[in-house]
Amino acid sequence: MKNSISYTAVMIAALTHSFAFWAGAATFPGTNWDTRTPAAVGLDKSKLDAIASYMGGRGCIARHGYLVYTWGDVTTRGDVASAAKPWYATFLFKAVEEGRLASLDTPPVTYEPRLSTLNASLGYKDTNITFRHFANQTSCYGVQERPGTAFDYNDWQTALFWDTLFLKVYGATYTNVDATVLHPMLTSILSVRTIPPSWPLEPGTVRGDWRSRREISPASDCSTCMGATGMARRWSARPMRRWL
Repeated sequence: MKNSISYTAVMIAALTHSFAFWAGAATFPGTNWDTRTPAAVGLDKSKLDAIASYMGGRGCIARHGYLVYTWGDVTTRGDVASAAKPWYATFLFKAVEEGRLASLDTPPVTYEPRLSTLNASLGYKDTNITFRHFANQTSCYGVQERPGTAFDYNDWQTALFWDTLFLKVYGATYTNVDATVLHPMLTSILSVRTIPPSWPLEPGTVRGDWRSRREISPASDCSTCMGATGMARRWSARPMRRWL
């Protein structure tokens, strides 16, 4: 996980620095990256060597639209985990732009009516969740706080966000979402060389301690995840922060 997060951070930092200070003609990668030496784009290779040594694993650095440094086997694919969340936000904005969704403040209960049956003792608070809450991790789905009142980074709300956005708003299925949404609307446009899936696990599968989205979504029959009155309604976002 350290290497995956560090790799993403280095890529973002390098690209951000490039856009901020590059005065030459814009270069964008196509199906393949054009390469340059670190010195050709103003970088010190010895410092990049130090970064690679510290991080280990595999990674690459891009600058001014060129691939300038790699270490390890960069052809190996890996799970980017929560780095995929900006993709979900991208598709949320795209849904509003295309008129699929009225606004960011549309309540997901419009698409997932079972939210209106959860947490009676808490005033059916989940009916007040909006897609904006999902994108900002403030839906408070699965904890006792009301939507928008606390930051609660958790996979339950992300799974609900994914299911509602892609299955209901876009009308895709688990089996065709990549072919009908992810690839034509994002990865093909970006000329992504290796075609990634939108979610690493298929419904009903288990990998280590991570359950698939179906088991942590409101469509689940998983009794350990969801009770008769809603998900973990006695939990609070406040004590959960120590695990983040």
